[in-house]
Formats: sequence, structure tokens, C-alpha cells
Amino acid sequence: MSQLQLVCEGWRIIFRMLRGLLADLLKFFKERFLQRGNTGGRKYKDVCCFTPPEEIRARPDPYIYSQEWLHLRHLAAVYDNPDFRIIEAVTGAAVERHHLRPDTDYDIEATIHNNSYMAAIGTSVRFDVHGFGIGTPRIADLGTVTIDVPGAGSAVARVHWHTPATAGHNCLKAHIYHHDDANPLNNVGQHNTDVALPASPTRRIAFGLGNLDDAAKIIRLAIDAYRLPSAPRCPDTFKERQSIDYLRRLQSQNDVQQFPVPAYLNARLSHQQVELAPGEQIEVVLEMDPPPGGSGTQTVNVHAYEGDALLGGITAYVLDEGE
Repeated sequence: MSQLQLVCEGWRIIFRMLRGLLADLLKFFKERFLQRGNTGGRKYKDVCCFTPPEEIRARPDPYIYSQEWLHLRHLAAVYDNPDFRIIEAVTGAAVERHHLRPDTDYDIEATIHNNSYMAAIGTSVRFDVHGFGIGTPRIADLGTVTIDVPGAGSAVARVHWHTPATAGHNCLKAHIYHHDDANPLNNVGQHNTDVALPASPTRRIAFGLGNLDDAAKIIRLAIDAYRLPSAPRCPDTFKERQSIDYLRRLQSQNDVQQFPVPAYLNARLSHQQVELAPGEQIEVVLEMDPPPGGSGTQTVNVHAYEGDALLGGITAYVLDEGE
């Protein structure tokens, strides 16, 4: 074979390889990015140009019963936080959260959950005491503890609290922090407690409403009678908990519109909407008529909003004549 023939044969081999490569590229493009419609026309498919990983890195999600997060998910909430527990330091016994004594040692426990399979190692929990109300200043820092929250499990954070010597109401808050938190929106839980003498009112409750920001706020107040269900609907599996169907059921069962305050309470607020200057605080009074005998303890929640954003709230309990 002459030199010219060798060169020609070489180019034929190269062209065959290029033609095969081009055919493979066209086939890949058709399979990944185009599809045939019923009319024979072509349209683009919604595809991802990147192959998804076989395993997605889990991120820890430590959380507490968070009123703000429940509001964002359109779920009703109370401010008598079920994830808080108060223990008398001397006896070690859990105490009724509404009848705490002044000038007394207690231990405050907050149950921290994890909405992920990944353990939340080194989760920080800070406890604060605020004046009873909404947007009130912090009056005590109870300190910060560090705990490990197992994946899809819970752990307890505990601090010591010596209640104020003067009678009054206080609000406890727990703030969660983790450096790789998947959802920081469910990290603050509020818990209202009464530090009061036995004569504390049950049908007239005064609380502070403040603005701690550096801009004026127009605050709207609303009330409802939602209470925690005695037998909450819990998911059967961790996967079900993440499903849209489960969230829809929760929203239906915990829709605040289903829990109006009973008419016989004649509940009334001294303020329904107010504009507060930066640093301003006012007193708001919730008054209710005594409920009829046999009606049991009534729950009334007061929520404060700036626009659609939840600023906080209180939960009040009203006893009937027989209690």
C-alpha cells in the first residue's frame, strides 16, 4: 500500500470515529433533553443536568415546641409549653407550673427534640427569664448548657432558677443553637409561669406589651381558646412525619379558627391594636366573665402580631365557680 493510501485510510478511520461520537452525543441529547409529544412535535423536558447523589448528607435539626414555627406552618399554639418541666430543687418533685412560690429554688428542664436522623452533637440551649407578657425585656439569664440530641430522638437541658422574691408573673424562654442546624426557625420556645401568691387573679390578667426594637411597631392582638389535644395525632414512622399528608392533617386538626373563645366568657382586651415607639411598653388587661359551674378550666390564648409575623403571646386559664 502506497503512502497516499495509508494517509487516506487513516483519515477514513478518524471520520468513522467522529461520526460515531457525534451519533452518541445526539442520542444522549434526545434522551436527556427532548421528548416527543402526542402531536409529533418536540418540547423540552424539565430535567436536571446533574446526577443526584445516591445519599444526601443529613443535617441535624434540634428543635423545641416553638410557637413561632407552629404559626409559620399555620398551626395553632399555646404558650404553656409542653416541652418545659419545673422541678422543686429541695424535693426533686415536678411542680404545678401555675403555682410556683417566690424566693424558691427550682430546676428548669427543656426537652429538645431532633427532626433528623443525624445526631445534633454539641447543641447549646440558653434559658432566659422575661417579664410576663409579650416583647418584655429580659430580667435574668439562667445560663447556657450543651447537650447531644440523638438522631430522631430527644434530650433534656436543665438549669437552676431561683424565683424572684416579689410576687408576680414571669416568662421562660429557651433558645437553641447548633452550628449546622437545618432549620433555625424552630429554635425558640416560650413558656409562661406564674410566680404569684394564692390570690393571683384568674379572671383578670394584666401583662406587658413592649417593643424592644429600634423602630415603631403597629401591634395587633387576637385571642382564641386552643388547647393541646389530650391524645395528639402522632406519626407512625419518621418518614410519615415528613410527609405532606401528615402536615395537612395537622393543619386541619389544629386550625385556630376551630377554637373560638366561648361566648359566655365575654373575653375582652383593653387594647386590640396599638402603635408602640421604640423601647415603649404598656400594660394590657384581659378580662373574662366567670364561666358557669361544671364547665371546667378554660384556656384563653392572646397572640400579638406585627403584620403576619407572630411576636409572642400568653396563655391564661380561667376556672369555673366549682374549682
